[in-house]
Amino acid sequence: MASATSASLCKHNSFSLPQALLYCFTLASFFVTSLYLFVPSSVRKLPRDHTKHIKWRSAIVTVVSIVGIAVYPWLFCDNDDLHIEEEKKNLWYLYVGIAAPSFQDVKVVLHATILYLGSFACSWMNYYHHARIIQLNDERRSKLPLLPKPRYMIIAFSRLWIKPTKQSLQSFLKDETYRWTILRNLLIAPISEECVFRACIIAPLLSSHNMDTTTSNSDGHNSLSPTQVCWIAPLFFGVAHLHHFYEQYRRLPILQRTKETILKLTLGLLFQLSYTTLFGAYASHVFIRTGSLLSTILVHMLCNYMGLPEINFVSPTSGLHCYRWLLLVAYIIGIVIFIKGFDTSFLGLFPPESVLAKIAVES
Repeated sequence: MASATSASLCKHNSFSLPQALLYCFTLASFFVTSLYLFVPSSVRKLPRDHTKHIKWRSAIVTVVSIVGIAVYPWLFCDNDDLHIEEEKKNLWYLYVGIAAPSFQDVKVVLHATILYLGSFACSWMNYYHHARIIQLNDERRSKLPLLPKPRYMIIAFSRLWIKPTKQSLQSFLKDETYRWTILRNLLIAPISEECVFRACIIAPLLSSHNMDTTTSNSDGHNSLSPTQVCWIAPLFFGVAHLHHFYEQYRRLPILQRTKETILKLTLGLLFQLSYTTLFGAYASHVFIRTGSLLSTILVHMLCNYMGLPEINFVSPTSGLHCYRWLLLVAYIIGIVIFIKGFDTSFLGLFPPESVLAKIAVES
């Protein structure tokens, strides 16, 4: 996509900022309400992780994602522009980040992985600590060895990673509920959410304009900068998660719907909104900077797989508590390098210019 120029794109319609915001809100709301409008009531009553429920929701969000991208050129491409050759009109898909995979996608995943340096350190120290305990018990030592022998490290790695991984793979192949849960979390949700909340939303926001042209930015066209879009777009992503609060509350027995329970659910919702906003801002930055939908999907998959950072080591009851300072340093280093990675002159993880912003504004 980086090689494409605005001259080879269909002309992108530019709407006023209120119209663009209304479109984004409508799309986000439809994404959520479709889960209630088109899922049979008998299925909605099932637990969220029930196989039938997952299948229905997966099918619906997949259709919504396909429809959202399919109608994009109809909504935003000025196909009446006779100065644009017919074959060039077909390049509308570049606005939604559909491009051939490239090494840039790998670099983006590497950047996101750096943030989890502390989590990887926790996993490694867990193997190391377990190997020390195995050697202590096997050799009947009086204290833990500083450097466990390689064979004990292999045993620890086998017990804590290889064996659980094999069990997980077997469950994926044999257990339908487990398989669909994994597919939802690591494949269906990342693809559908990035198609809707990045591919279909970012370019319209970037190309929006002020109703009063005298107040437009220095480029004389768009009213929102890429940085502003990065923080506004996740708000619509957060809308898609508000229904989790309703579902959790709806499933509570009436006697448990106390003020304390509602407060607990509210705090959980605020935490989730904070997390989704931060992730959404990062994914939006990736999409604007690279113009690649694949990059955002891969990052989304990685974050869903890794989950929240492991911080149990700060507890005195944790086996990793004795390594707490080392692990804290690993977390800090990961965060510092992650932040530094946004600088295009550092490691070159991002293009020097924002690909999508340039195309959306100049088209």
